[in-house]
Amino acid sequence: MIAVDFDKTLCDSNYPLCGLPIPGGKEALQLFRDLGYLILIFSCRTCHWHYDLYPNIKRETPTLERESVVAMKTWLDEHGYAYDEIDDGSRGKADYTWLVDDKGIHFNRNWPEVMAFIAARTKKCQQ
Repeated sequence: MIAVDFDKTLCDSNYPLCGLPIPGGKEALQLFRDLGYLILIFSCRTCHWHYDLYPNIKRETPTLERESVVAMKTWLDEHGYAYDEIDDGSRGKADYTWLVDDKGIHFNRNWPEVMAFIAARTKKCQQ
């Protein structure tokens, strides 16, 4: 399984809106499918926390029926993206082989590098 983030990875979005496709994403998902991978789409649009940050999310609305999740699914389908499932957050961390995400940091027993990377960007953002 390959887990792929939606916002800012496949879609150049401004949450809760969906924007234009990011070039290469559709072709990448098709290649992953051709290589035999299942494709899981994940997004903060499905989160079960921070309701104060996402005021349009009603706690009682099933995850896959939320407006922002329906908009994401509609966008994927209308643009012809290959995928098998949208993660609704009910299973915990997915058992993926690869993860594609715009906010990911590769970990390879390299905590000093990870710490330096985050510290440098945190300081840059605070300036």
